[in-house]
Amino acid sequence: MHPRGTPATKDGSIKSVAWTAFFTLLAVTALAEVATMQILQNYFPGLAGVTEALVDAAILSAITTPFMIFLIRPLLPGHVKAFNEMVAKVAERTRQLEAEVEERKKIEKALVENEARKRMTLLTAFDGIILINRESTVIECNPSAERMFGYGEGELTGRPIADLMPEKYRDGHARGVNRFLDSGEGRIQRQVVELEGLRKNGAVFPIELVIDNFTVNGEMYFTGTIRDITERKKTDLALKKLSAAVVQSPAAIVITNLAGDIEYVNPMFCQVTGYKEEEVLGRNPRVLKSGETKPEKYKALWETVLSGRT
Repeated sequence: MHPRGTPATKDGSIKSVAWTAFFTLLAVTALAEVATMQILQNYFPGLAGVTEALVDAAILSAITTPFMIFLIRPLLPGHVKAFNEMVAKVAERTRQLEAEVEERKKIEKALVENEARKRMTLLTAFDGIILINRESTVIECNPSAERMFGYGEGELTGRPIADLMPEKYRDGHARGVNRFLDSGEGRIQRQVVELEGLRKNGAVFPIELVIDNFTVNGEMYFTGTIRDITERKKTDLALKKLSAAVVQSPAAIVITNLAGDIEYVNPMFCQVTGYKEEEVLGRNPRVLKSGETKPEKYKALWETVLSGRT
């Protein structure tokens, strides 16, 4: 026996109600047919009698029985249970789909934010960044690259990268790209190299270039990070000129650090003092003290050296 209120008791109650409803519908249908035939007999005496009406009602009831079973079948316990299980499965699947949709939204949001950050990095980068395809056509570049080469916004897109290099580099570039596409080996991949760039107005200027590559959906792309080193080259040239002037100076020149230790002497110093360069480097200039100069002069000299004013 099942305790009161258990699923078995509930299923029995549902089954009893379902069959009661079924037989009630049959009885009502039969009585309705009998009543209809009787009314027709009273008002239309020429029709068959009550016996024929009962037969017709029984036949009609038999015909309608399958439809009645079809109508009340979902009310039977087994079908109710199956229906409830189906509803539960649909609800669970709906919950899963909602969770998947929410997760997709989070992923899409993260991707959009990541793309926005990368885009802002590209747009605000100090160095010029250029993206080209395997045909060496510019796909995209940042504003720094456009300004560096003297082009307006969007003017570089679709142009051959050869437009940005002097004639003497173009054949070498083409051979390098073909070699990399054929063998996967590049001589200057991920290395800093110094070359020359060509501005829109035809001016040639020194650049520092780093080339890298990546693949998307089987398509090869190359990125070039470019820095204009014009100012650096000017500074280097000025330093070389200064160095040459110091080396060739007719005056003896001594360079010390803040501690007063000699770091450099020019050839004239060696000629005047008779010391070799290696004999004085790292030593204090007091080795040159002759004894004829007043102490006050040496004191003033060292105060000037140690203050960093020389």
